[in-house]
Amino acid sequence: MLFVCTANICRSAYADVVARSAGVPGVEFSSAGTRALVDQAIDPPRAANVRAGDPTAHRARQLTRDLVSEADLIL
Repeated sequence: MLFVCTANICRSAYADVVARSAGVPGVEFSSAGTRALVDQAIDPPRAANVRAGDPTAHRARQLTRDLVSEADLIL
């Protein structure tokens, strides 16, 4: 499952961190941005609201054709 937003430091990053923490068997989560702030950390106010998972591990990445083609579901 691929979460997508613009910069990949707020909405999609938050969704990715929280979804990964759920540990759903057989489902891989990732995120990217259409105009990503590549290698930036999750937005500090967003990170402060994460109740599960490790927001410090997130680094923004650019959406690519490869990521799109590898995803079974894009949100």
